[in-house]
This record gives sequence, C-alpha cells and structure tokens, in this order.
Amino acid sequence: MSMKQLDILNHLFRLLREVDKDGLMPIQTAHCLLIIARNPGKSQQFIQKELGLSQSSTSRAVQALSKWAKLGKPGYDLVEQVEDPADTRKKIVFLTPKGKALIGKALALLEGHFDGRVTEFDSPSAKAHVKGVYEGGAKG
Repeated sequence: MSMKQLDILNHLFRLLREVDKDGLMPIQTAHCLLIIARNPGKSQQFIQKELGLSQSSTSRAVQALSKWAKLGKPGYDLVEQVEDPADTRKKIVFLTPKGKALIGKALALLEGHFDGRVTEFDSPSAKAHVKGVYEGGAKG
C-alpha cells in the first residue's frame, strides 16, 4: 500500500468524523452507508443480505444513519427510509442530500483531491423514486 493510498484512507476516516463527532459510528454502520449509496432504493432486506448481518443489526445501522436514531435521539441524517409504493410493508432506503454530499467528498478523495471538493454523485431521491413508481402505473 502506498503512502497516497494511506492518506486517502486517513482522509476518508476524517470525512466520517465530520458527521460522527464522537467517533462512535460502528464500522458496520459505515459499511451500510456505502451499500445504500451503491444501491439507492433497495429494501432493508437487500441491505441486510449485502452486509451479512442480522435483521436487527441492519435495522439499527439504517436507523442510526437516518435523521432520527432510536428513542428520539438525532441520527446522522445521511439516509432516508420510505415505504415502498409497490409493497407498503417494505421500507426502501435512499441517501439524503447530506449523504450524497458525504459520498461525493469520499469519491473526490479517491480521485486524489484533498482540497475538499465534491464529486458529483447523482442518485435518485426517495421522492423522485416514489413519484416515478406512481406515475409509471405500478401502484401497490
């Protein structure tokens, strides 16, 4: 591993500390964020399978990444959960604008930019997805 690669990893951890001031975010929660960024609009069951964690651990990770974590405590506000319009028993997960900005900064780091710039990271919002499902005629 080169020094540049180690610098990138160091900066990635610093990015996470921007949203996790206390440094308490478990690695599986950070991994969950990456799974959601890579697969916007997927269900918690999909995320669970990708993480290889239990349903309860996955649910806690997604909840921590949401605006409100358990017991009314503030979460990281990096993801948003919405009901799947095709099956209201399921929740699907998307990045919030804050989550997209964080992922954009991480991608810029991977491109070797250490100056705080943000790489454009485009993924569907929850509202756009839900609107598309309903306008597409796939009402649940």
